[in-house]
Amino acid sequence: MRIQYDLKFTDVLLFQAFHQFLSPAVQGLYLLAAWFFWHAESSAGSPAADAAFMAIAAYALIWTVQFAFNALYLVSRKNGNVITRHAIELQLDGLAEETQLTRTFVQWAGIAKVVTRPGFVAVYISSQLAHVIPNRAFASSSERDAFLTAIRQSGRAV
Repeated sequence: MRIQYDLKFTDVLLFQAFHQFLSPAVQGLYLLAAWFFWHAESSAGSPAADAAFMAIAAYALIWTVQFAFNALYLVSRKNGNVITRHAIELQLDGLAEETQLTRTFVQWAGIAKVVTRPGFVAVYISSQLAHVIPNRAFASSSERDAFLTAIRQSGRAV
């Protein structure tokens, strides 16, 4: 099975947001920071509702800053190998990916996991590196499901 698609800025930004939001380490760090705000407000004698509001506001602000940083980072870097046309092909012994600048091949044993999120599929080849495939790369949801089934059966990926 072979699919081709153009990966766009918003695809990468959405992937990064989901990846970080679903990371237990990142969530733990941000929740810890929010707890410190709550604790500081509570220790200063603020009402419980005010302390809770400050903690929630701090948590939301941290995520807003992180999202803005990701967007600025993507804009500031040359992403000619990421934000470009991609072709992914499922082969007998692994997954091949090609852009105008690279050709990569990952054997099935090298596929760490395959996840579906709103708007895309991600094929992780390590804990921090993934092939991001937007839903528009598939002609239909049944084609997307067939791709997921094929890669999961071939690679025994999660």
